[in-house]
Amino acid sequence: HPATASVYLFPVYYWIGEHVYHPATASITDPLQNISLANIPPGHHSAIATTVAAYIFFAAAMYLVLQEFEWFTTYRHRFLCKARADNYTVYVTGIPLELRNDAAVSSYFRECFHSDSVLEAHVALDIPALEKKVAERDACVAKLEHAINVRDAKGGGTVGPTHKTGPLGLWGPKVESIEAYTEELRKLNEEVARAIEAIEMAQRERDATVADAAASRADGVDTGANCLSFDIETTVNVVDSVTSGSELETPKKATKPKEMSTADSSNAKSKKADVNVMSALTFSPASESRLKHMESLAESVTSSALELIAGKKDGTPRDAAFVTFNNLTATNNALQMIEERPFLMDTAEAARPEDLYWGNIGLSHARKQLGALLGLTLSVLLMLFWTVPVGFVATLSNLSALTEVFPTVGHYIEAHPWLANLFAQLAPLFLVVVVAMLPIILKLISQLEGHPSLTAVEASLFAKLSWFTIIQTFFVSAISGSVTKEIQNILVSPVHAVDLLAMSLPSQSAYFMQIMLVQTLLGGVGIELLRVSAVGMAAIRGFVGPSLTEKERCTTWMGLRTLADPLEYLYARELGAEVILIFMILFCYAAMAPLTCFVAGFCFVLLASVLRNQFLFIYPTRNDSGGKLWVNFIQIIVVCMMIAQIALIGVLSLKKNKIAAPLLIPLPIITLLFSVYLKQKHYYVTTHLPTKICVQVDKENEADGNVQDFQFVRERYLQPSMRAKSSFPENFDEKLCESPAKETMKRGWIEFLNRTPHRKGRVVASPPPSSAKSSA
Repeated sequence: HPATASVYLFPVYYWIGEHVYHPATASITDPLQNISLANIPPGHHSAIATTVAAYIFFAAAMYLVLQEFEWFTTYRHRFLCKARADNYTVYVTGIPLELRNDAAVSSYFRECFHSDSVLEAHVALDIPALEKKVAERDACVAKLEHAINVRDAKGGGTVGPTHKTGPLGLWGPKVESIEAYTEELRKLNEEVARAIEAIEMAQRERDATVADAAASRADGVDTGANCLSFDIETTVNVVDSVTSGSELETPKKATKPKEMSTADSSNAKSKKADVNVMSALTFSPASESRLKHMESLAESVTSSALELIAGKKDGTPRDAAFVTFNNLTATNNALQMIEERPFLMDTAEAARPEDLYWGNIGLSHARKQLGALLGLTLSVLLMLFWTVPVGFVATLSNLSALTEVFPTVGHYIEAHPWLANLFAQLAPLFLVVVVAMLPIILKLISQLEGHPSLTAVEASLFAKLSWFTIIQTFFVSAISGSVTKEIQNILVSPVHAVDLLAMSLPSQSAYFMQIMLVQTLLGGVGIELLRVSAVGMAAIRGFVGPSLTEKERCTTWMGLRTLADPLEYLYARELGAEVILIFMILFCYAAMAPLTCFVAGFCFVLLASVLRNQFLFIYPTRNDSGGKLWVNFIQIIVVCMMIAQIALIGVLSLKKNKIAAPLLIPLPIITLLFSVYLKQKHYYVTTHLPTKICVQVDKENEADGNVQDFQFVRERYLQPSMRAKSSFPENFDEKLCESPAKETMKRGWIEFLNRTPHRKGRVVASPPPSSAKSSA
């Protein structure tokens, strides 16, 4: 372990401080400072031992980083080989208008790769009205399911609950809940089904237009003539001309057939629209049937475009699509493809379908850039203003600085001396509490940046938290603690300011060791094992919310989670706010205060053992991204090394070590070159799956038939609101409609259920006519 390289510094620091007198070190009585760099007199040549220890420590750290890369790359590639939806799908943005439909995107990638490689493509759609209806239906399903549970559990299976139809159920006429919710669900299912069918019909029309245009292009290639092409941008111009009644200028490259050129100018407005639509098409002389077919297709697309522009229905294509392949080779190649212009048909790894923020899917390039700028601005402003609470908490560990800021506190401390020890012990705890509030604020800022998935938000949160931890928790605490500690001496004797600062920086190691221990023992181990927050939330959930059945008792309600439904482990928050802080303290004080290495090692051993237990028995693995955050973690760790090395050079320079400080200058340069070396290929190799492995896995899958059906990915990237035309409670039974008073509702249900044979449960057969059976 690199910490063992600093063991020999203990006798060096202690022996020099005991046998070499200097006014700057004569007053040191703290045992922890006696075995730190603070005990070395300014200008003493023994500081060379610190330089040697720094070289050994950071060389070992860089070697371990390389070893970690070998281990991580192996397991990262294994993860990318798994039959997961995100491993076979790419996320495409920057799609031109003429390609914003499923068929056009599929055709584009089939032309780039083998035609059989593309499994499916889904262009994201703007469907706010449908999403609202689906949300209403989901709420109705939950209410109906609970009402059935109430009837079965409290009504003996015959007497159902009732509710008032007014706002919040506080007033209005009282109705039977099961009957009312059943009828409401039937209507919502029909409305959702009609909306989905209308959107799918519009998609089929666009796909048919693209397919016909592709066939015409193929004919043009075979005959050597100009091919027929359809341009959506031109169609929008056609729509504008139709709505305004103005003539559409014929494109320069368009050539009208002879029949069209002799059309009478006094035709009706609809005929003019037909001519305008055909003028927008560039074609070679073809058969009359093909021209009529294309004209009808153009009319249908124009009609759909008019409705979309007028906002009459959902279905406007967004600037994003998910393309799924049936082999890893094509997926890997698609991730690395480029176009002739920046941000055109830009591909990226697709996130898990459950992680997607569909509201951010397909945001314009300008909106994403603006979001990134806004996030950066808010983060910088927060960093500047966050110094105030962090600096105040840091002064709690220094009573002299605290009494300078708040003189009244000094009188209370004099009257009650036990408050001095209390403030010294509570300062690290207060700092941990303040830092715990930071991830909530930064996550809100990260969500404003327009990231398409929870994984991307977590990566952004991790970067922000890491830099906040380095700058605020570490440097602000160190500087405020050291400068305020000797502020009176610096004002009285400015000549000794450099000596005082050089001595006080290493003396802060005890304070940071307290932070590491409090953070690990209280938060990382104690609260983690006891699961205080989860147990408290589950206890509250036991008293509120539906709990009639096992499913209801194990379901999260209004944000209150049960122990049976634990939240995923927050990797970004824990790595950014806790582990990065430990590494920053370790790198900075490994050579200045070697005891810090052993305290950090103790914290890492505890965290590793506890988190292994939690990952095996507590936390679900739904948010496993295959180590994406690890790459960001290593990048920040290398930066932490350089910051710590520069800080050590500054401390040695302030201690007037004319040999030790210059000898340490090459170390950050070596670390910078090491960072450049890693960026050449190491990060890139972990991002993509090697081609050889892709081909090997594809051959194995083809031979074994492991993933031939691809059910693990089919329709997974279809928008959730488009997936189900009908939805029913799990405890739903068609016998709910069997009373004579509900005959009309029953018939409506039967007709609808027979149109949705894929729902859970059996399909109801049509009942015999209620009337005329007696007369028969």
